[in-house]
Amino acid sequence: MSYYGTNDFSDNSDFNLRIRDIKKGNLDFAWLDDARETIEVRRRDARRGLTIEDCEIGPYSIENTPEVVRENRGLAPRGAILAAGSEQPDLGPSLNKKTDVWGYRVQRYWEEAMSRQWNVTTDVPWQDMDKHEIPDEVEIAFCQLCTLLCEVEMIATDLPAKWSHHMNSYFQEVKGFIATQAIDEARHAEVFRKRALAGAGLYRASVRGEHALKGILEADSYSEGSVFLHVLGEGFILTL
Repeated sequence: MSYYGTNDFSDNSDFNLRIRDIKKGNLDFAWLDDARETIEVRRRDARRGLTIEDCEIGPYSIENTPEVVRENRGLAPRGAILAAGSEQPDLGPSLNKKTDVWGYRVQRYWEEAMSRQWNVTTDVPWQDMDKHEIPDEVEIAFCQLCTLLCEVEMIATDLPAKWSHHMNSYFQEVKGFIATQAIDEARHAEVFRKRALAGAGLYRASVRGEHALKGILEADSYSEGSVFLHVLGEGFILTL
């Protein structure tokens, strides 16, 4: 894999000098001088393993995070040491306020979401499809429905993914949890697509439906988009 970059590092004298120093073995071990507070992380419940809540100690705890995160605008995880005067890249997170992002017990939601996964490829009894005789018109109608459901699940995948990079990296658990939601919705899209392709195939895309789904993605806030998606969108699916 290759890509075209805008910076020509061959013309950067400082960069080239640093590369030469590294090749000579002159490595930067300044990070060894960073003193850290000694903490003790232990499993509260051996049956569950080491959970995120077990790690909520000292500088790594969300409780010790300021209401508005100002010092970190890059990718540093909560509790990491930010070198003074360093040129940390600014990724432009717009959601830096704890009360706007943090969710009650989101750590537990993350752990539960990761432990409850299923596999479309192996957990659905695809081999049993041949055991049932389905009239052609019913199969075509069902595959048309699966086509619509693929469109719905695609927007359900894109919505949480759209907001993830706007969140400050100090709220890693929230970013991780909505990533599990995106994975879950992508799996739904996968199962509907596979069911259609295993039968009569994909049918007509819904122009009117896609315009409605586009409105979900264009919501001004995650809360607004989530209401549109889970109340209106999923309510429509349940009605079907």
